[in-house]
Amino acid sequence: MYECKDFETEKAGPHCLRRPDYTTAKYEMSSKLKAWQIETVKQLDVDQLYYELLYWAKRSGVMAEPDRKKLKGEGCVNDSMVEIIKTNLSNYASNLLHQFERSSHHDSANFESFHKFDLLYQRTYAKFAPLFRLAEEAERQTVYADESLSNSTQSAKFAFLKLFFHRKGLYLSSMLEYCWDRARAHSGFLDEARVLTRRVQEVQALFPHPQGLSVEAIYAKSLNRYVEALTIPIIGYLTKLSEIITVELRILEYLSLEVRENARIAILERTLMGKEVMRQLVEFMAADYCACRSDIKGELEQLYQISQAANYGDVFMTALIDAMYSVLENAFSQKSELVALPSLLKHHEDILDHLFLDASFKHKFEHKRKTLLDSESRVGRISSKLAKCIDKFQRNCRKPDAGVSITKMAQSIVRTVVFYKMHNDFIPAFIKLSLLRSAIRQGHQFLYRLFEHKRFGLERELCDLLILQNLPDSRRLQEIMDSLHTSFVMQDGNKNISFNIEPIILSEKEAKLLYKPKAEESALLPKELQKLWDSQSKHFESLESSAKVGKKLTLMPMLNTIQMSTPMLLSGRRSLMLEMNLLQAAVLEAFNYKDTLSFTELRTNLETTDDQLLRVTLNSFIRVDLLTNCQDVFSVNYSFQPRKNQLQGNCMRINFNGRTDL
Repeated sequence: MYECKDFETEKAGPHCLRRPDYTTAKYEMSSKLKAWQIETVKQLDVDQLYYELLYWAKRSGVMAEPDRKKLKGEGCVNDSMVEIIKTNLSNYASNLLHQFERSSHHDSANFESFHKFDLLYQRTYAKFAPLFRLAEEAERQTVYADESLSNSTQSAKFAFLKLFFHRKGLYLSSMLEYCWDRARAHSGFLDEARVLTRRVQEVQALFPHPQGLSVEAIYAKSLNRYVEALTIPIIGYLTKLSEIITVELRILEYLSLEVRENARIAILERTLMGKEVMRQLVEFMAADYCACRSDIKGELEQLYQISQAANYGDVFMTALIDAMYSVLENAFSQKSELVALPSLLKHHEDILDHLFLDASFKHKFEHKRKTLLDSESRVGRISSKLAKCIDKFQRNCRKPDAGVSITKMAQSIVRTVVFYKMHNDFIPAFIKLSLLRSAIRQGHQFLYRLFEHKRFGLERELCDLLILQNLPDSRRLQEIMDSLHTSFVMQDGNKNISFNIEPIILSEKEAKLLYKPKAEESALLPKELQKLWDSQSKHFESLESSAKVGKKLTLMPMLNTIQMSTPMLLSGRRSLMLEMNLLQAAVLEAFNYKDTLSFTELRTNLETTDDQLLRVTLNSFIRVDLLTNCQDVFSVNYSFQPRKNQLQGNCMRINFNGRTDL
């Protein structure tokens, strides 16, 4: 330590006060500061200087006498010493900047170089930081304290970053963008980006860029580029979007609240508040009934609130309605459509129950749904698909799985009809595509299942529930059930008659759902078939003898099902069975005696005068390649082999229009 020289004597009573001489100490310490090489100076040397200054501060009373204000520059650490340190650090910062310029390459290499030099400068400044703090403490004890020393300290603290900001603004802009992009991609770099953003913001606040370059402008450019390229998977969209916003807010943690809020709004506007994104999200959530996620209701509520804030609540409503009915329609094209129906129905019920807690939403939704459904035929199309699914389910599941309750399934179907506002379309579709279709195709087998109590299937359960609901057309459904029951009784009576025919008794109105003859009169049949039909008419009249009003059984040939055996063999040496209507059977029967017949010969053999009806019948066989036609001469194709999807067992049905399904 320095020794005190001879002291001056001041008269102050009987004792003399000794005052140390600072001149030599200050001179030697200033010389030491000037001689130091800032790059190589050791922390130990700086610490020693710090303690020497602290010693002289205490000896001189600067730190010990807070009530006594010194004159500016009287303290142990004066402006000249601070200026020496500041100059050395400034030169060091310039040297680092030159090194960066020589090593700059692409963005990632530039950033690594910048980060290395910036870190070097921060570590170097940290060595001298105690000296600046000591100078600031001494400054506060002076009579004429001002902000100049504090500004010098800040200038020294950010010398490298300030120099980079002012001279290499474009480079710094790319450095920041690279740093932010890396933090967005990997959370491990988030703290690095956050700290760098804060430091550049502090430099900008202290030393504004001469050309107005700012962190806010750089960030806005980076955010726009990032959001434009942003792709968020629909699954977990809101969660991922929340994570993205959280990362951005952490990057901007030390910036103003206004900047952070603007960033959040900018992300929302370019993502969630876009109409197409909103539509896709709503559709996905409405379709996600297999995931059983409890948070979907809350997420949809958030989406609705966001859509309201963005003034396109109508888009949300339309998307939700469209999604609900699209999912329902698509479900009926899958193998497990009816089994999965309760899950889908509950999913949509839960969504609307939650959203309907807002009475205004319920009113708007119902109005929008009515408008949309009235303007398109979607409900009718869905009703038809549902009716076909019921028919297919009953055909493919003679013995339903143990876990499938027919009663519960029927209840789910009725709830579906009510929930999706299908009242006016479903029962007519069910009558035509399920009840009548099955009755015509399966005959007594279907009616036995429909009316034999021990054999009740899905159709009977559903009919009973629909009639109890008193929906539109439920009375018509009851009339159809009565007609089919009459058919069932008549078929049972046929057991004692030698003729193998299963008539289905329908009113003309219902029959025309399946076949609309152009002529009002009945078609003329071959004599043998006419005799068969006459016997059925008498049987029907005997059943109806007790009725108050007499009824006449009218023949509609296309609605009677006949099975015929053919000489054609399938795999397994089984004979091909053909299922067709009465008139088709009569035409095909004519080829038993001759493989090739002309149209005139057929008309003569069948004793019919309805040429158009005969041609329609022949065309039904030609379309499936069972017959060939060459200039009105027809031949049997004995090499005919049906496709597997045309067969049920060894039986193939040929419709009157030539298709192989009803």
